[in-house]
Amino acid sequence: MFREFLARSSHLTWPQIALVIFFGVFLGVIVFLLWSVVRKKSFDEVASLPLEDDGLERKGGPKA
Repeated sequence: MFREFLARSSHLTWPQIALVIFFGVFLGVIVFLLWSVVRKKSFDEVASLPLEDDGLERKGGPKA
């Protein structure tokens, strides 16, 4: 009975599309994470930019 329903059902298209979209997003996240591991040095350099002293003094206000 269920085989006949599933064979003739047109309601299986949307779950299949959702599965493909989910799988694509999942693979995208995995690729991004692997790429970030490869480029860790570059990410660390950019992450430390706000902490670096640029040698400029602020005008006015208390100095840190």
